[in-house]
Amino acid sequence: MPHTYQRAQITRPDVQFGSDAGGSIWGMRVGQFAPFEADYVVVTYRFAGWTPAVEALVAGNNLPVYTITRQGITLLEVYRIR
Repeated sequence: MPHTYQRAQITRPDVQFGSDAGGSIWGMRVGQFAPFEADYVVVTYRFAGWTPAVEALVAGNNLPVYTITRQGITLLEVYRIR
């Protein structure tokens, strides 16, 4: 999970986590910005965290540049936005 990597300082310093919903969860440093403002968007398939913007991204014509699946079930997708 992203918050684990951030808290353990495993992520690069230039990586920013954002949410169009704003706020912070689990002590993460989270900026408020919409997915279309990012370079890449990582979508985890935990639907409780999805916002309308994430739903639109996944339902749109964008194809992920990276996908993790297990036994045919999508767990994570990475979208290049810019």
